[in-house]
Amino acid sequence: MRSLIDLPPEIVDTIFKLVPSYLNCTCKFFYVMYNNMYEERFLKEFGSEILNVIAFCDLPYLVDYIKSFDQWPRYRVARRIVSDYYHLPEHHSVDSDNDATSILNCQYIKDSWKFIYGIYKNRCVFIELGDFKVDEFGSQYENGSLKLTGSHLLNYKKTIQLTTGRYRVGYGIVIDGGRPNGLDATCFSLQVHATQEKLITYFPPNMLPELFPKDKFVMLNLGTFYLKPQDDESTFNRLIDVDIKVEESGLYPKTNFALCYMEIRPIPSTNDRISSLPSWLSWWIANDGPEAKHITNVLLMKLYHTINQSLSHMRHDKSANPYQVLGSYRRRQEIGTEKKISGIQDYGHPSGLVYGMTEKEIDRYIKRFFCPYNSHHDRIYRNFKFETHIDEMDWKSRISKDDALWCDDDPLVWKVPHFRDYACE
Repeated sequence: MRSLIDLPPEIVDTIFKLVPSYLNCTCKFFYVMYNNMYEERFLKEFGSEILNVIAFCDLPYLVDYIKSFDQWPRYRVARRIVSDYYHLPEHHSVDSDNDATSILNCQYIKDSWKFIYGIYKNRCVFIELGDFKVDEFGSQYENGSLKLTGSHLLNYKKTIQLTTGRYRVGYGIVIDGGRPNGLDATCFSLQVHATQEKLITYFPPNMLPELFPKDKFVMLNLGTFYLKPQDDESTFNRLIDVDIKVEESGLYPKTNFALCYMEIRPIPSTNDRISSLPSWLSWWIANDGPEAKHITNVLLMKLYHTINQSLSHMRHDKSANPYQVLGSYRRRQEIGTEKKISGIQDYGHPSGLVYGMTEKEIDRYIKRFFCPYNSHHDRIYRNFKFETHIDEMDWKSRISKDDALWCDDDPLVWKVPHFRDYACE
């Protein structure tokens, strides 16, 4: 009896593209196809030059982040299916004297294209003090968040690079014990850099203090937008500059709240009707503290810092060969990374010194960060505020279906948006 994979390759490929999320669970052959599908999608949406960016800029941080999920068997086994199929070498044994394609033909890259696509398509814009203008004595920067304790001045602008598509934007804040003064006079906005086209303009509601409990991490829903293709796109570079602004709309002192990070998540292209998505106003972590160790993933923050810099340089550098060969991954680990692209700050290889932890401490940190239980051994959950009761019922039905797919030992999936299956949505 002949199986599906015995059919001609063209027919197998056509059938697979119809239902990739179902066939990838049936055998190793289809799971390898599933991984390769994300590589093709990644190159199609970002352009072929993105391979140089990964190989010569982001590789160490990217490998360390993906490698941290080997602690969970379901991800480790899935990755090794592809790794064993291609007989991939260890990532640190690849010599970067080769071209980008050869460098990336290693473990944690070629066997993890779904991870990589999700990481670059989703964006977490973490707080970097140099991007803000605030009163020195009315603010406090600590562990990736900016706590406002009386600053009248608040001005932030950062340009990031995104690809064409629909996105939902959230902003994470922490409300301290008192009333968050000045938050409702703070404007969050996104616009296309080249045309100044407004994508999102958001003011927190006046009744914000009454909507949320104090001393909790709260994610505000800033809205959705569609980023249209731009005239200067090419097959090598499909990135679009988007300006993020956070600024005051009145000279009010801002107290009792902290700004953490912006979360930009893609909405699957098959969802043409944005209004069909459940519209939540906000959510918050109900039974875990707002400390940075529960909110900010150190490995992901370092990775996105590097990605933001490398994509910006990819977008704007017009020289023929802006990338410099660095030597082997092992050599970078031993002596630290030299400058990868002219104009990009050198942060060295992400060793324990960069993260402030040893490798064993990093493993424990990641395990704790994604642990689905709090210190009291209760399962961590979120509370939502919705615009309508219909939205609430729709959301609960979707969440219940998602929860059925995850085991108790899996990491908290809402902390890792790049785990989503974009192929089936």
